[in-house]
Amino acid sequence: MNNTLRLLRFEDWIKSRDISSNWITIAQSRKIKEDNIKKEYFTISILADKCNINKIIKSHEWITEVDFGNPKILSYNDNIEYSPDYYFKWNDITIQPFIIHREWPHKSSKFELIQDFILFYNLYWDSKEKVFRGISETGEEFEVIRVNMEKDKKQIEINTKFLRNYLAIKSKILIRQHDHARFTSESVKSLIGKEWESINLTSGEYNYKITLNENPCSSCNSFSRLLGKDIIRPYEKGQALLEWRKEKFCSFIIGIDKEGNEIEEICDENQLSNYFVNRGKPQSLTPVFFRREVLKKYYDTPSKFTVTSNSVNCSGLWLIPIDITDKDLVQVWLGDLGRIPFKEQQHWRRYNVVPEGNITLSRFRRDFMAEFADPEDIMFKFKKALDDLNKAFKKKFNFNLFLPLKHEDEYIYNTLRIPVNNEQPEFDEQIKNLAKLLPDSIDIKSIKENLRSSGISKEDIEKIEDKKIKGLEIFIQKHGLNTDLIDLLDLIQNIRSSCIAHRRGKNCIKLLKKYNLSDKSNIHIFKKLINDLIESLNKLRVN
Repeated sequence: MNNTLRLLRFEDWIKSRDISSNWITIAQSRKIKEDNIKKEYFTISILADKCNINKIIKSHEWITEVDFGNPKILSYNDNIEYSPDYYFKWNDITIQPFIIHREWPHKSSKFELIQDFILFYNLYWDSKEKVFRGISETGEEFEVIRVNMEKDKKQIEINTKFLRNYLAIKSKILIRQHDHARFTSESVKSLIGKEWESINLTSGEYNYKITLNENPCSSCNSFSRLLGKDIIRPYEKGQALLEWRKEKFCSFIIGIDKEGNEIEEICDENQLSNYFVNRGKPQSLTPVFFRREVLKKYYDTPSKFTVTSNSVNCSGLWLIPIDITDKDLVQVWLGDLGRIPFKEQQHWRRYNVVPEGNITLSRFRRDFMAEFADPEDIMFKFKKALDDLNKAFKKKFNFNLFLPLKHEDEYIYNTLRIPVNNEQPEFDEQIKNLAKLLPDSIDIKSIKENLRSSGISKEDIEKIEDKKIKGLEIFIQKHGLNTDLIDLLDLIQNIRSSCIAHRRGKNCIKLLKKYNLSDKSNIHIFKKLINDLIESLNKLRVN
């Protein structure tokens, strides 16, 4: 068969209808030229109550007009009536708009999806990508609606999974109404031996009427038209609701028995005992322990997750209290694990270890004695010492010793941590962050101004240039402050320069040997550096 004839009969379109794909077109007004064929597509969708589908597809004729869903003012017999045009009965079936087609004189038209669908999934509009996105309970973002409103390319697509689930919950079906046309310079008569042809195509899902016509004009000799409708069915309601509401729980290691076997318990609070109800199960406040690597996923995505010394927070969607023990493990209560999404429980389960050591004293005071207690985590102590020093400097010298990070760099402060493993990239990243937070952030401008007002000569100040650590050293000496902070800042700068910014070589080896760090693990090196910084920052406090 001639390929042009196949195209005029819409064989390609019918064969590749998007009804079974991952994305379904629910509205379009497009013009395309390809294969010497000019193609025009128009689709608009409506909702109907679940019903006998045969009633819908008995005819190819549309059920509604293009402007269905737009409110109207009706006037008759001197009466004025407002009609929202939001639903009507057709063959005892309630019909509602799903797409509203809006037009303005001398302006381009557009499609709009009803707000009920957008609110149902709590979607937000991404203006850069032209999509509506949803956010899962785990903080993951996903595309639900794709929108294109360019001239001759107007189209709205919906992710099939979300569309059919919506239909299931609402007990609806979706009816897509199509009016497509194709134009060619070839003659229909030369293709089929006659000037006109009409074809009716029906199945359990659609009813289309295709008409071919010989109709010479300035740009074509023939055209064809597809007019009709098809059905998008919902998921089975019971299955959709089950998946929508189902709660799942992981089991975690809470100890070992006399034979050395791991003891596991589910984290569902409704099954666990508490101080009011004994269900024959362990207490909800049973400590569970994890390797610190469990936190790396959250540190690495600071736009979604905030990790502190006592919690992991997913953009307000969920929060789990944590603590860091003296064994360098993350400790969480068993019942709290059941409050985070199942996907997150699975992530934590991978790093679950047999209990080692005890909960910290500060956690005992907070959770059992209802007392205020700072975390015992080393990074909490470091950040507190840094903040306290900046406040003291501000009070005495009227400037912060270390400038606050710019908004786009705030993640550096929030994600700074003892490396969660001994891998080199993890260590390198934390050293770079520490260098940005300390040496790079020294307020050298304010230091120079202070030195100038303290009587230091212009020539000596000019020698400092932008050598921030050198300028701070002169400042400390001038004001008689007691600290070994300069040596530590030099060490951070040198590790970054010799071991990270450039290829590792003799200088890096010499540097680590100089500070007795050459035979230490990356975690040990960083932890010692932080401990020394805490002591030095506290020593530098000014009154």
